[in-house]
Amino acid sequence: MRTTMYDRNAQILTSKLSSGDFPVLDAELDENGAFFFEISEAVRFEIFPACSGAVEGWRLFEKGSDVHYVYPDSADRD
Repeated sequence: MRTTMYDRNAQILTSKLSSGDFPVLDAELDENGAFFFEISEAVRFEIFPACSGAVEGWRLFEKGSDVHYVYPDSADRD
């Protein structure tokens, strides 16, 4: 079976993430719903919504809490 760069990177990331707890070191949100967060100097996640309007693009949960964040803000309302 051929191993792709994606497979190798996914294996590295899975290995790092399964080894322990990672606090968020830095995060930033822009007005269009894109955001990033870093859990180490080598690991940075960049997320952006793939839709527009009142459709929920993403939801973040605060560990150990009922606090959560939804983008766009109106997607969490009836």
